[in-house]
This record gives sequence, structure tokens and C-alpha cells, in this order.
Amino acid sequence: LQQLQQDYPNNRQLAFARALVLHENEPQQALDILQQQPVEQQQAGALLLQANLLEQLEQPQQAIDLLHASLQLHPDDSRLRLQLARLLLGTEELDAAASQFGRLLEQNPDDHDLILTLGLISLENQQADLAILYLEQALEQQPDNSTTLFHLGLALEEQGQTDEAVQ
Repeated sequence: LQQLQQDYPNNRQLAFARALVLHENEPQQALDILQQQPVEQQQAGALLLQANLLEQLEQPQQAIDLLHASLQLHPDDSRLRLQLARLLLGTEELDAAASQFGRLLEQNPDDHDLILTLGLISLENQQADLAILYLEQALEQQPDNSTTLFHLGLALEEQGQTDEAVQ
């Protein structure tokens, strides 16, 4: 692959393939290969790999910036948006993370995990009313989900609805 990439330095697929081979054992080298290509010319998979490498190399803000730029090019790519939402959550940018998870929920309105995540973020943001709405919606989909039940109880208790919380 290295020889092919030297022979065809502008071939994006070869650069991506080589970065994929290197990403586990040589993340910096894989990142260097991907960063040689202009962001505007990269496919969503290559941009996602680049963001993952930045995160692996403990550069979360650079990964977030790359994902924002990537979503300008690929606005409907749920993989890029999910990675951005996850990174924003990890850097405790809860409002921005909630916004991205909300966009994902618009694309996947029946996704229990997205609904639950939005409920948890709302609870963390001291928005118990909103958390209750999301958690009740998640509970409708999975009535026996203990995580949802527990956090719904917390949200209800935070609202002073202790009788409902106990149930």
C-alpha cells in the first residue's frame, strides 16, 4: 500500500486504506496520512476515522472541530453526527451534545438509546421537566428498562413528585 500511495499520492482511497491498516498500531502515522488530504475532498468514512484518531491521540477539540466541518460537507451522515455528539458529551458540552443528539433523534425518532440519552442529558442539565418527557417516552418503548426507570424516578423526585418516583 505504501508503494502504491507513493505512486499515486492523490488517490484518496489508497490513503484511506493505508490509514485503516495503520490506525491501531501507528495512530499518528495514520492521522498524518489522512491530514494530507483536504477535508473537502474526503469521504465521510475517512473523516470519521480521522476524528477517531484525533480522539485516540487525546485531541478531542481538534476532533470536534473536524466533525463540525465534516457535517458541513455531509450533513445527513449519522455516524459523523453521533461521533460529534459523543465527543461533546465527553467534553461536558451538554447543550451542544443535546443539540446533536436531538438532530439524530429527528432522523431516528424511535431510537430508544437516543431518547434515553437526551433524558439523561436533560437531567444532568437540571432540566427535570424535559428529562421526564424524554424518559417517559423511552419507558413507553422499553417498559422494563431499569436504567430508564431509575433515572425517571430521580427526575420525578427532583420535581418533588416523590409518590410518583416511588412507583
